[in-house]
Amino acid sequence: MKKTLVIVITASLGLVLKAEETNQNQHPVSITLSSAVADKYLFPATGFALSHNPVVQTDLLLTHKSGFYVDLWNSRSLRGKWNDGNLGNEIDYGIGWNGTIKGLTVHLGTTYFDEPSAFSFGAGDIFYNHARIGKDFKHLTITAGYENYVTMPESGFQGGHLISLTASKNFSFFKDK
Repeated sequence: MKKTLVIVITASLGLVLKAEETNQNQHPVSITLSSAVADKYLFPATGFALSHNPVVQTDLLLTHKSGFYVDLWNSRSLRGKWNDGNLGNEIDYGIGWNGTIKGLTVHLGTTYFDEPSAFSFGAGDIFYNHARIGKDFKHLTITAGYENYVTMPESGFQGGHLISLTASKNFSFFKDK
């Protein structure tokens, strides 16, 4: 059941993104609102469980045709109170830019993770900065990435740097339908 739900949500988001891609040529700003329910909150790329409780995670993304974006992301634990210090409760404020420079795809951004007590800026929070530069070749894309986590005082989290090099291949399952 869970796998089916994930597949349906992913397919739906793909259709929404394709519709937005078509409309982006007509409007200077695109607005994307998405929401998902999960049985726990896993930290991306690590699998570390920030919360073993079910969560609702919602994202509001405003993207300008120039490539600049503003992102507001929220996770809300379905157990406990909104601001009880549970790591399932979080608000992230992000800004960045996606674009192309001299044939390279570039993504630059910074996000402030307001956790575990929302609206208590400082103690426990994290700044996340990232840069990715990619080059498309005939059969694959090579991307170099740099990520930096800067923890605020009393966060209890470790900060640090992540450097990555990835190779990927995109293809359409539905031949652009």
